[in-house]
Amino acid sequence: MIARVIELCLRCGAEMEWRHGTWQCPKCRFKIGCCEGECPND
Repeated sequence: MIARVIELCLRCGAEMEWRHGTWQCPKCRFKIGCCEGECPND
C-alpha cells in the first residue's frame, strides 16, 4: 500500500504541494522551508 503525504496550508487550509525543496501553497503562495517543516522523504 502506498500512502500519499498531504500537508495543509497554515494560512488558508488548501492542500500544499512539494516544489523546489519546500512545501508551497498553490492558492495563497505560502511557503514552508524544509528546515522549518518535515521533508516528504523523512
